[in-house]
Amino acid sequence: MFCPKCKSEYRPGFTICSDCHVELVPELSQEVPTEPEDNFIEYEEVLSTFHPADIAFIKSMLDREDITYFFQGEQSTNEMPFLSARLMVEKGQVERVAELLKDASLSIIGINSTNKEGTGVKDEILVELRRTNKLLAVGVFSLVFLFLVSILQVWISYTTYKPSSSYKISDSRQSNIEFQHQAVDLLDKGKYDDVVKLAGDLISQKPRNANAYYYLAIANYFQGHYQDTIDNMKKAADLAPSWKPETTGRYIQKAQDALKTGGRPTIQ
Repeated sequence: MFCPKCKSEYRPGFTICSDCHVELVPELSQEVPTEPEDNFIEYEEVLSTFHPADIAFIKSMLDREDITYFFQGEQSTNEMPFLSARLMVEKGQVERVAELLKDASLSIIGINSTNKEGTGVKDEILVELRRTNKLLAVGVFSLVFLFLVSILQVWISYTTYKPSSSYKISDSRQSNIEFQHQAVDLLDKGKYDDVVKLAGDLISQKPRNANAYYYLAIANYFQGHYQDTIDNMKKAADLAPSWKPETTGRYIQKAQDALKTGGRPTIQ
């Protein structure tokens, strides 16, 4: 048994060709024309789509209708989703394919058809979908652009802002250390007026510097200004709540005792 269409031979018992779905015949007719190997088929583009599901749907529909076609650029579409594949159909079947697909819900760019005069025309039958595709592409490129901008901002922040901030913190700590060394050195030398001036200058620049009030209070104590000692030590304690109570408390207590007794400074 033979298939009159594809000419495949079948064993006895088969009546239908599994590929062509036509009835088998006992033998092939010699009158069946054979298609020349060099037969040229002219193709024309019908539509373009970037969606693999559209391609699969169109293939199944055209295969059922025995349409001669192929998708140009299908492999590129699989690898790069935003590249479209072009449906190329035998020129004489373009109108038929356009009719089959015109009501299909596909992510296509357009369908070619033939007008009454037989000239080729481009019918944009899914304008809204085309706009959606363009907006989708613009959205993706916008996201990529924003991502690159955020990377650039992080890089700028890392190379400029962060080192600047670190320098300021380091400079502030260095200033405190230098102030403490100078204040201690002047106290050891008994230059209490100089300590008062040094601390006053720092307070005028940084009114919330606890160290400045602390050493100012110590200088006040050795000058015999006990109420100033109490006030400035309390100010230092308020500005530095993490300090241990005895850090400022011992001077406050000594100053209070001196106010009561009129005594002289007793601690160094």
